[in-house]
Amino acid sequence: MATWAYEFQVAPREPVERGELTANSEEEARRKLRVLLRAPRLPAGTKLVNLSAEQEALATKRSAKLRSLLRVIAAHHAWLKGEAEGERANLSRSNLAGLNLHDANLSNAEMREADLSGCDLQRANLRRASLAGANLQDADLAKADLSEADLSDADLRNADLRGADLTGADLWRANLIGVCIAPDALHKALQCRKK
Repeated sequence: MATWAYEFQVAPREPVERGELTANSEEEARRKLRVLLRAPRLPAGTKLVNLSAEQEALATKRSAKLRSLLRVIAAHHAWLKGEAEGERANLSRSNLAGLNLHDANLSNAEMREADLSGCDLQRANLRRASLAGANLQDADLAKADLSEADLSDADLRNADLRGADLTGADLWRANLIGVCIAPDALHKALQCRKK
């Protein structure tokens, strides 16, 4: 049994009606909608979308993306160990939004302009990683190692940086609006001098 979303408009000036119903096929969904409307045929332009199929396709796509990411991370770990089959991770311009990457070792990784918004990067090792122009909005970077990382032009709005190591990090033109960080840690990262 699949979930179907429907949308129709009885007349041009009438409001658009939207809703969901369950059916085994599009034909059954159309029949159920006709019964619901008490009409022999559906209004012109009626749209039916199989939400279950869309969700399954999205899950398959996400699963493929995760498998690909795991291969990149495994090759990166081998590269960090100096193994011949290893390769430095290049995730530049990748869409990794919302992924769980806590405790990941991505030190020295190339991640320029990557979308890491909403990612869980707690305790991640991002030492010397290139994150220039990356979207880290709403990311959880608590206790992450960002020492010597290039965060120039990065979007860190509303990111959680509590306990993160920002020693030597390049924060040139980074957007730090709403960042959760201890003032002393921010001053240290920005190399502010006390008067």
